[in-house]
Amino acid sequence: MSENSFLLHIVGAFVIGGGWVAFVTWFGEVYGSSYGGLIAGLPSTSAFSFLFIGWNQSAQVAAEATTQFPLIFSFTGVFLLSYSLIAKRENNFWKAELGALLLWFLGTALIALIDLQDFELSLVGCVIVLVVVYLLFRKEGKVTKSPRKPERSVPEILSRLALGGTVVALAVITSQLAGPQVGVIPTAFPALSTSSLYVLNKRQGLDFSRAFTLPTMVTASLTLVPYSIAVRVFYPEVGIWWGTLIAYGIVLPCAVVAYFVLRPKS
Repeated sequence: MSENSFLLHIVGAFVIGGGWVAFVTWFGEVYGSSYGGLIAGLPSTSAFSFLFIGWNQSAQVAAEATTQFPLIFSFTGVFLLSYSLIAKRENNFWKAELGALLLWFLGTALIALIDLQDFELSLVGCVIVLVVVYLLFRKEGKVTKSPRKPERSVPEILSRLALGGTVVALAVITSQLAGPQVGVIPTAFPALSTSSLYVLNKRQGLDFSRAFTLPTMVTASLTLVPYSIAVRVFYPEVGIWWGTLIAYGIVLPCAVVAYFVLRPKS
């Protein structure tokens, strides 16, 4: 692939991934933490990363990038739970954000050192971690918070776009340079959650950002894992474009389930 084509793919990944981050944080501010978390948990930066990895290299390489993805992704649940618990205890955003990120990095570094190459085992580990995380969330109780009227700021929107876009582009670059097993780590990085929590804490307060964590975790668990399975199965068979459409079609019923689970009771 030519250098110009590779650069075009990186720019495309940056714009699409970053635009989704900006949209989700705006949506959460307008419609509340439950609906915002629902949208945030849908396949987005990870889906874009798989698509652009496949576009830049091949559908087979993108499928191989899913091997460790479920287990690495499960630590997004750990990140969200840790953020909520630390924020509640310390009443400090930066302690919560940095502490949760540290736990995410430690978990993913351990997986990288193990060099797990068994997709089924990765799935089993993912389910175990997410079930434990969900039970701990339930033990803490659901946090709900209505948003204040959002303030629109062009620099803030651009910063949201930049963070999400950078992570998606990083997945494409690292996969190209170091292979799909390394590229999957930034693919599963909680870029959307990290940026969303920062923005929502700044605009709506710490409690509102905490209320965002459980809906995001539930929706992501119900959609991203099936999405990665669909990518692994269909990308090599029908290509990245049809494979992406099929994958979204498969997770749509899961998103509907998440909607009814998370829908605020009137």
